[in-house]
Amino acid sequence: MNNTNMSQILPPGLDMAGFVLVTPEEVHVMGKAVINGVLSVLPEATPASVKTFVAESSPEGVMLAIASWLALEVVFWVFAAWVHVMCHRWKLGTKILKGHEPPDSLVQGTVIDLLKDHLVVHPLALWYLMPKVLEQGWLQPLSAPLPGVTDVAWQLVAFLFINDTLFYWVHRTFHHKLLYKHFHKKHHEYYVSVSIAAEYCGIVEAILADATPLVAGPLLIGAKFTPVHSWTWCLWLFLRIWQTADAHCGYVLPWYHFGFPILSDVLRHNWHHSKNNGNYGGATVFWDWICGTDTWLYTQKEVKAGLRDATGKKIRKSE
Repeated sequence: MNNTNMSQILPPGLDMAGFVLVTPEEVHVMGKAVINGVLSVLPEATPASVKTFVAESSPEGVMLAIASWLALEVVFWVFAAWVHVMCHRWKLGTKILKGHEPPDSLVQGTVIDLLKDHLVVHPLALWYLMPKVLEQGWLQPLSAPLPGVTDVAWQLVAFLFINDTLFYWVHRTFHHKLLYKHFHKKHHEYYVSVSIAAEYCGIVEAILADATPLVAGPLLIGAKFTPVHSWTWCLWLFLRIWQTADAHCGYVLPWYHFGFPILSDVLRHNWHHSKNNGNYGGATVFWDWICGTDTWLYTQKEVKAGLRDATGKKIRKSE
C-alpha cells in the first residue's frame, strides 16, 4: 500500500516507513549467539538429532521466536502482576463482583500450569515454527525496513476481524452441551475471572480457540496478500494478549471508558464467566451483535427499564 499521503499528514518522525530497527548482520550475530548458548548447555545425553536441529536453526528465525515470545509473555505476566498490585493492594480499580474471589488453590494451580506452558511449550513451538514462517515469506524479517502507519493500521484491523471471527465461532461451539464438559469447562472453573484465567484451558481449546485465531490473521494476510512485518506481528501479539488479560482481570480499570464501542470489555466477559451465557466474542462484540448474543447489553437495557434487578434477575410484578 502507498504510504505517501499518510506521511504527508503525520507529524515528522511519526511515520517510520523505511526505518530499520536492527540490521541483518546484527540479527544474525545475536541469533548465532543464542544458538551457540543453547548448544553449550544441552546435556551430553541429548539426542544427536536435537543437537543438529538446534545447530542448523536459522539465526533470523531464532531471533523472531525470541521477539514473539517476549511479546506474548511480558505483557501477560506484567499486566497480571500490575493489576494485582493496583487493584488488590491499592484498591484503584472497581471490582465487578465484590466479595467474590477464585479459590487460592485454583489460582496457584493455574500459575503452575501456565509457567510450564510459557517457559517450555511456547519457546519450543516458536523456535520450531518461526523459521518456517520466515522461509515461506509470510512474515518479513526483523531487519526489514519498517512498514508505514497505514500498512500497520489496516493489517491490525484485518487481524482483529479474523481473530474475532474464528474465536467467536469456536468459543460458541465449545459451549454446546455435547462439547462443553470435554473442551471448555476447565476454563469456566473461574466463576470470577482474573487475568491469568485468560489462558487457563485444556490443550484442545488452547490450540483451536486461542492459538489458531491469534496467528491466523497475520499468516493468512502474509500468505495470500502481502508479507507482514515481524514487528507488526509482535505488536499484534502484544495488543491481543493485553486485551484478553484485561478482559479477564475482573476489575473496571481507569481507561475502561476510553474504549471503542465495538471492542469487548471486562464487564461483558465477567458476565460470560459468571452467567455462562452469551457474550462469546473475544476482542470485539461484532459477532455478538450480529448473532444476538450480547446478553450483557440486553440485560443492562432491561435493568434500566425496571425488568431486572442489578444482578440480572427478572423482576416479577405483583398482580
